[in-house]
Amino acid sequence: MDWICTKKKQGGMMKKIITVSIACVLMLCGAFSIAPSFTGEVSASETGEPADDIPTGVKRFIALADDYDYRWNVNGGGNKGNEVHLDTSLGGNCEFRFDFVEREGGVAYYGIKFIKSGGTDRFVDVEDKSKDEGKVLHVWENEDDELKGDKNHHRHFAFYDAGTDANGNQCYYIKNRNSGKWVGLEKGIRKDSKLIQTSSKQYKWIISDTALSKETPDNILYTHKIQGGMALTDRRGLAEFSLR
Repeated sequence: MDWICTKKKQGGMMKKIITVSIACVLMLCGAFSIAPSFTGEVSASETGEPADDIPTGVKRFIALADDYDYRWNVNGGGNKGNEVHLDTSLGGNCEFRFDFVEREGGVAYYGIKFIKSGGTDRFVDVEDKSKDEGKVLHVWENEDDELKGDKNHHRHFAFYDAGTDANGNQCYYIKNRNSGKWVGLEKGIRKDSKLIQTSSKQYKWIISDTALSKETPDNILYTHKIQGGMALTDRRGLAEFSLR
């Protein structure tokens, strides 16, 4: 009789252990099922508010905030299919214009148009309309009516406030509408050759009306055109150095 009672007690204890174990498993499964998956992409609320004050209809430069000696430049002759890469302030094919497209869900979208001196202006877009990471930005369509519409989301870009740098320049993160990827840089080669491409990593960019260069003991320098070449002038206009 004692043996039977012992077996019954052991059986009851085993049932309790199994019941508690199953309950724990269900609780864990429930916790994992409601946890959001991490994609590696920072949400807009964490990167700053969407910017809707991007200057439109005027020529601008787009410089790398971490080293604004380098700015966007279209390679080759700036022709259809030519890629966008980083170059120094002495490079050409570096002027762009922003065209407002539309506002959706509180986010303003813009087209970025490369301005070719003496040639054809073309919109920047993501090659092959790709949503993949690491796809290059290049110039393609030149007609303004090829900017708006759902089929052109690969050439729509949103700008997010990324604060200011040490010199007070406003910085932005740039995101492609079609892919949802940030606008970043390729890796592993010289800085003045890096292609501008889609990335899961954020990069800060400065939009300026002059070609920024490194700060000198006097002031920050910028380049501008003079007859027969280029010149380097401090921001106060007190000195000019010919770059012909």
